Amino acid sequence: MWENYQGAIIKSIFFPYTLYLMLLSYLAGGLIGDFILDFDAPVGAEDPYTRTLHKTKAYACVSAATMLMICFGSLEVGAMYTDGFGYFGDVWNCIDASSLFFNSTFLGSLTIDFAMEE
Repeated sequence: MWENYQGAIIKSIFFPYTLYLMLLSYLAGGLIGDFILDFDAPVGAEDPYTRTLHKTKAYACVSAATMLMICFGSLEVGAMYTDGFGYFGDVWNCIDASSLFFNSTFLGSLTIDFAMEE
């Protein structure tokens, strides 16, 4: 039966999830670090082109990661709805739910920070 579903699972879940993890890693590591360095730069030392490029990359990454998180979150919510409280009986489901919670908190705080930036 695996032969029938293998291609669909790899294309529909594995590759998008890999992209999602890479985007979150890039946001949490490199891009946010660049923003912190930009904010700590002395006045007059900021390059407007570089700052605009960082902001554009950040908006694109946050948007793509949020869309993918909603996609994977809907799978988990569907499983929660189907299983009820029995969903939390499996340790891996608890790990998935907590991962979605922390990732959504991180992406939500980034979105608020970007929206409130002056």
